[in-house]
This record gives sequence, structure tokens and C-alpha cells, in this order.
Amino acid sequence: MLLLGLSSSAVLAQQAAGEAGRQPEPGRLTSGPEILGVHVGWAGRYKVGFWTPVEVVVRGGDRPGQAVVVLQTPDSEGNRACFGAWVRPEGLLRWSGPERVRYATYALFTQTESGLTVALHEPVAEGGQFRAGRRLTERRIPVLGASVQGGPQGLPEAGDFNSPEQMFPALSATQLLLLSIGPASVGLEEALRPVEVLGSLQWPKDRAPVVVQLSDPEWLGRLPGECYGYEGVDLITISTSQPDLLRPLEDDPKRWAALEEWVGQGGKLVLFLGAQAERLAGQGGEWIRLLPGRVVGSASLRSAAGYEMYADSTRPVPGLGRPETSLQVPRWEHLEGQVEVWQGDLPLVVRRPYGLGEVVVIGGDFDRPPLAQWPDRGRFLRKLLALPLPKGEEGREGSALMHTGYRDLSGQLRSSLDQFAGLPMISFWPVAGLGVLYLLLIGPGDYFLLRKLGGRMHWTWWTFSTLVVLTAGAAYGLNLYLKGR
Repeated sequence: MLLLGLSSSAVLAQQAAGEAGRQPEPGRLTSGPEILGVHVGWAGRYKVGFWTPVEVVVRGGDRPGQAVVVLQTPDSEGNRACFGAWVRPEGLLRWSGPERVRYATYALFTQTESGLTVALHEPVAEGGQFRAGRRLTERRIPVLGASVQGGPQGLPEAGDFNSPEQMFPALSATQLLLLSIGPASVGLEEALRPVEVLGSLQWPKDRAPVVVQLSDPEWLGRLPGECYGYEGVDLITISTSQPDLLRPLEDDPKRWAALEEWVGQGGKLVLFLGAQAERLAGQGGEWIRLLPGRVVGSASLRSAAGYEMYADSTRPVPGLGRPETSLQVPRWEHLEGQVEVWQGDLPLVVRRPYGLGEVVVIGGDFDRPPLAQWPDRGRFLRKLLALPLPKGEEGREGSALMHTGYRDLSGQLRSSLDQFAGLPMISFWPVAGLGVLYLLLIGPGDYFLLRKLGGRMHWTWWTFSTLVVLTAGAAYGLNLYLKGR
């Protein structure tokens, strides 16, 4: 170990001496690396209390070099938490000149508006690893709209925000975070926020599900290379209507393996296979392991009765039945899993287990006509994927987190433990009114009752006890009626 450390130090010393021997060009000042910003989570969305992918954007210095990238963020107690202070040789940030370099790492945020500090340090070799040495440069990344909780209100739409110089507040740990990979929406937003429901009920800001549409190949190239990078994601959908869009994912075995491992450890993946099903299945490899069987062709549907009956829809898929319009779905052979939707003898939806998780394969391109124009597309997905809707109880209780001022994970947990879903809460005034009524009964009421009965005031020993027992029994019965056992 000592020899390894000495040899590493000798190599670093030789490299430093070689760099020092190089003189800068006349009239030109040398500069070090510069931190341009970060990309946090998925199109800026991420959860508090879960590992989150972070991409650091750096402009290299005039000379080739390397650095240790350290992320800092306050924890729930206000102490500084550091990530990346020790790395292996392959985990160093390297640059060969003043070009833009991207560095992928991970962080865990425990406050919704903590922000992030990124620092570059000189690497110091110790025991086959490198630790952070002298700080080269540092940059603080502020939170966008720090007084606003992450959600659809008051912030740009997810997917439209791509600024590396700011970051969104974190979503709460209980919010659903759904990733939709494909050229256009498949209908998750409609499933979670239907117009007919939101006319009377609204999602609380700290509980509203967030759907992130990843349609840019650049964002697909930022998908995590480790399975724990998906820790805060509840559901992922992949549309295959444009296979070329998925190239950054397919061509990177590490990213694809991370996605598969996430599913195997309990994740839920939804694949939409339509007109391009045969092409993808013919590629073999990664796709074959996820599919529930072998694709042996495709079928053109002139009716969408299977989808419509499953969703209990009274509004048909528009355009079907015309000679120029058809719905392409795959034909299967040797299916493994549960077929949930049929049309005749043709499986439309197949659900299969994959390790501890599951893969749901839906026939048809939900992001292209005619299914993209179906008014009940969201209703179909909501039933199939068991997606939640806003409820009256949640709507009344939902903003408690923001009103009590809890912004860290421990505070959210403490607040959540005070909420009992399904138990009606009795307000103060009915309880106070019943208390006043009880005092009137055992005081003036008992007195005037005995006066009316002939002035036998010594009977109060019996009437007072009776009133106390009856009141206690009424309170106990009311409690059982409202809250059960």
C-alpha cells in the first residue's frame, strides 16, 4: 500500500512538473476550470429524501487537468452533507482544454429548498482512491422561486426548464413522480388531472403528481447509469412510436442495465408497442428481455372495442372505421404474464412480473392518432395503472405541510404522522357547545328539575349521577359512530 501511494505521488509530481515546465502563450493568461451549472433530476424535477442524478457542466481550463467534484447541501439538521469527496480513478472529472465537459454524479436532498453548492478540488491520491484536496473553484446553485413548493402552479412546465444556473425546489417525498419517455404525451397528465374532477377538487401543492415528459434526446443521454438514480421515480413509460429517439438509451448498455435493475428491484415500467413493434423486437438484445413473449407480426384494428370496454367509455376512438385509418398492435406468441385487455383473440395489454417489479406492455401508440385523440385515453390509463385522483379529504388536509412551515424530511414525516386518513375530524365549536350543554344540565337544569318535582333537593344524589353516566355513554357512543373501534 505504501509503495502504491508513493508511486501515485511520484506520478502526480512528474505530471505537475511537466505542466509547470510549459509556458503560456505570450500575451495570454491561463485560466482554470469554470463551473457553468448543473442539471438536477429529470428536467429539473426530483424528490426530497431520495437519491437524485446530478449532471455538472464544467468548462475546462486552458491546460489539461482533472478534479474531484464535490456536491454540498444542508441536511435536515442544517449540517453540511458532502457527496463525492472520495472517488476512484474513473470517477475523476477530466478535461483536455477549454471545452465543455459533463460529469454525472448523485446527491440526496433532505430539504425542499436547500439548493446546491458544487466545488472542484485537486485530487489527492490515497490508497488507490482520490480524495478532495485544495479547492479550485466553487459555485452555488440557487433554487428557482424558493418560496414556492414544487408543482405545476407557479413554475415552468416540466421539460421546458433546462437552465443549468438554477434548480427547482424538491418535490415532497409523498408526491408521485412519473417519467414519460417518448416524442409526445401518452396521456398520463389526463389520467391524473381530468377536467371533470378538477372542476370541484384540486390536488394540494405538496401532493400533486408530477409527470415529466422526456422528448429531448439530450435528456435521455442524462438518464442514470446506476439503478439507485431512479429511486425517487414511481413509474416510467416508454413510447416506441419513434425508435430513433430511444437511441441514447439503447446505445448505452450501462444506462439500460440501470433501468432494468430498477424494474427488477420493484419498479414499474410501461411499454407502448404499436407500429414499430416488429422493428424493435427484431433488434433483440435489451428489448427481448422486457417483452412478455415473441412478436410475430402486427394486426390492423378497425375498431377499438377492447380499449373502450375496459375503460367503460361511452366515447369511441375517433377516426377508426375509415379505410385510411387503422390501429397497429403487435401479435404475440408464447406469452408469459396476465392478459388484461383482449379484442377477440388478440391481446392488447399484457402485465408480467419482472423480478420484484413489473412490466406492462400496451398495444398501440397512445401518443399518435387515433389513440392520441381519444377523449378517454386518460381514463383507460388511470384504471389500468391504478393511478390516484384528488380526494376531498386530501384537498382539505393537503396544504397543512406548507402552513406549518416544514421544509425538511424529518418535519414532513412528523407532519404526516399527525394525519389519519379516513378519520373525520371534529372541530372545536361542537365540542365546546356540548361541554356548555353538559354544565347547564348538571347545574341549573338539575336544580330546576328538582324544584319542579316538589323541591326534593336531596334527590340530586341520584339525578346528578344519572346525568354524568348518560353524558359519558353518549360521548362514547358518538365516538364509536364517528371513528369506529
